[in-house]
Amino acid sequence: AISRRDVEVLYTFLNDKKKKINNKVEELHVILHSSGGDPDTAYQMSRIIHRIGENLANSVTYVIPRYAKSASTLMALGGNKIVMTEIAELGPIDPQIFFEGQWVSAKTVKSSMKSMMEVLLDTIEERSKNTSSASLQKVIDAMIDNIIGRFAGIGEYESIIEYTRQLARELLSIRMFPTSQGQADIDSIINSLIMGYSSHGMVIDYQKATQIGLKVEKADEDVEEHLLKIYSKLNEIFNYVDVLGSGLSEQLNVQYLPSFPLIFDHGIIMLPWPS
Repeated sequence: AISRRDVEVLYTFLNDKKKKINNKVEELHVILHSSGGDPDTAYQMSRIIHRIGENLANSVTYVIPRYAKSASTLMALGGNKIVMTEIAELGPIDPQIFFEGQWVSAKTVKSSMKSMMEVLLDTIEERSKNTSSASLQKVIDAMIDNIIGRFAGIGEYESIIEYTRQLARELLSIRMFPTSQGQADIDSIINSLIMGYSSHGMVIDYQKATQIGLKVEKADEDVEEHLLKIYSKLNEIFNYVDVLGSGLSEQLNVQYLPSFPLIFDHGIIMLPWPS
């Protein structure tokens, strides 16, 4: 998952590359594989890649071998284009909030409140026919107290959604749709990504990504073969480190293992590693 501790490592890595590359290359490729994480960090990392990318390359391409969901979908909006394999997937970027003991989409809180209001109105209409005014008022008061108690932060949830719109709008304006003519496209894309899907885990493949207006290309057979080989090898590392990390975590009795950067010649991998 994307978290704030990744920012300085990414910056150090890219800044070092910038010093070593004298002439601009045609494209800077960012191979992105993440389940999501902190949207503010995804936004910041995307902007860092954009700014340093201007010194490294003529364009920035986000490449998705398998999946880049939620906040990492947001991050990919900062490129000139996105390249995806046949099995690659983006995801909705609707913000998640902790509500009544579980993580849910912020937009579902509003729809839940609307449903409860509809139930309240139906109850009033049904019981008003054969219930005394005092009894009916007690029922109404109890339901209203329940709604107010559960949805006291509805305004905050709305502002979170609008804030996510702002982040997505700024990133799309950097490279993918830098001119004023693209603003209508941006608004349509953002609405689809934030409000267009009922499930946060919805699979947005290259066809759906193209349909909603993103600048997406499907990797050709040779590129796809290389990308899936990279993903397969990295997955072996991730699985191994997961097992190793969980064992160390139990031995050391720690709840959190910080990231440790494992640098390669053409990229960076964030791995959980004991301090």
